[in-house]
Amino acid sequence: MPWSRRASTYTEDMMQLSVPGATVSCPVLEGRLVRLEPLGHRHAGDLARACEEDRSSYAFTWVPTSGEVEAYIDAQLARAASGKLAPYAIVEKASGRAVGATAYWDPRPWPDGGGLYAVEVGFSWLAASAQGRGINAEAKLLLFDHAFTVFKVVRVDLKTDARNLRSRAAIERVGAAFEGVLRRWSRSWAPGEEGQLRDSAMYSIIADEWPERRAHLIQRLARHYGLGKPSLLPASEPSPSLACAGAVVPLDGALNVRAVAGFRTSDGRRIRPGILYRGSALSYLTEADLATLARLDIRTVIDLRGPQERAKAPNRLPAGAVSVAAPVDQDALDFAEIRARLDRHGFSPGMYDRDRVDAHGPFYRMFNLVNSYGDPRFLPKLGAYKAVFDHLLDPDREGAILVHCTGGRDRTGIGVAILLRTLGVSQETIEANYLASNVLLQPDRDDPDSTSFRRFTFSNVYIQPTTNHAFAKVAAELGETPQRIYDAVKLRPECLRKLWANIDQQYGTFASFLATMYDLTPERIARLRDVMTS
Repeated sequence: MPWSRRASTYTEDMMQLSVPGATVSCPVLEGRLVRLEPLGHRHAGDLARACEEDRSSYAFTWVPTSGEVEAYIDAQLARAASGKLAPYAIVEKASGRAVGATAYWDPRPWPDGGGLYAVEVGFSWLAASAQGRGINAEAKLLLFDHAFTVFKVVRVDLKTDARNLRSRAAIERVGAAFEGVLRRWSRSWAPGEEGQLRDSAMYSIIADEWPERRAHLIQRLARHYGLGKPSLLPASEPSPSLACAGAVVPLDGALNVRAVAGFRTSDGRRIRPGILYRGSALSYLTEADLATLARLDIRTVIDLRGPQERAKAPNRLPAGAVSVAAPVDQDALDFAEIRARLDRHGFSPGMYDRDRVDAHGPFYRMFNLVNSYGDPRFLPKLGAYKAVFDHLLDPDREGAILVHCTGGRDRTGIGVAILLRTLGVSQETIEANYLASNVLLQPDRDDPDSTSFRRFTFSNVYIQPTTNHAFAKVAAELGETPQRIYDAVKLRPECLRKLWANIDQQYGTFASFLATMYDLTPERIARLRDVMTS
């Protein structure tokens, strides 16, 4: 366990940072969404609940489990007693609950000993349910503002594991400048890397640029404060959660790329980071994107698309990576079957016009796939995923694997769901991970005027928010409403449930299906779990 429990003389009244020539106080900091309170054992119950929510975003961050929270707090208080750390609990004001933690630490003095000139913000984590709601942004705003206006520092430092692309993206969103990667700089918190050093991506904000960065943060927070553009989700559609999506890899030329890591299994283990990723096609990757995939050490790309799809939009691969073709289905679509399904949905005549519909994206392929899972005739196509299991179990495998189809939602989603179930991940998490593609293929989903989705085939108009104006125009041209079109192709939990039911009906048990389809005997499943979890 990274933290060991020990007694400390630290109290809230001693919330201070000290360097030669200066001691600064670290009081309660309060905004509209959060209150940063000096960390204490009164927060233990809330933090124990917070850290036991979905942990898939913690792949490179050490966050205590519920049984470790008291020792974690003791360790932070012991550090605080030295004057080198000021730990805070992040309290959500709406609920009054602590939903995470953060800290000032590593205060640095001027070379001549004339006081404090820099401090780092770190030791930060949030419960899955608190992410994406402005809580992190406001916590950073409070910490940065106090550091620059009260401490009078020249710079605030931030750092993270260089592989933690989700954390790096979050740091960049709050306005910090990337300064480079320091190799083997600090302790790794990744599972399985205990006692090892990691490469750290270094960031900072300096005093001269803080006014501009502060304005940017406040602008970002406006929508969470209710001061800016209201949410454009219709009242009947709740704001989606990405808590079980897995750490998203931000790329300019792809969407829905994320790690299959961090999920808890039924035996209390978690899926290791750095082994498997999932995503959309890699046809539009930039040079920077290729460098990102190279940093993730992706050596094998398993392509679930058909031959014509691959030829029409060939992948760009990072140097040294190999592509493995494992088509789930071939390219030809059965339009007699598709017409029958259109009839059952009661679609307007415009939706039968193949040229007009195809002009705006692969509606028919998505419509066919998402409505095929409940058909027992789909089951033989699941054999394509044997390539994923075989490569994961290959003792000579080097580097990570990325599996994808066109949008990374249907064929990729089903394959990942089968893998997660094999590893013992809960059905609730599997479904949430599957449904996350609905959101991750909607760039600028809160802007009804956006047409940025048109950059890619896989983020076509038919899967955009129903409030999007371009979607409304296309739907009107086809004699339909955006909602009816979207409902026909969106991912739904019953898609998976029907698939599981068909597997049980045909094979008797899921274990029998795995053995028959993928040669996954109990011994091979045990080896897969050893490879994938810790």
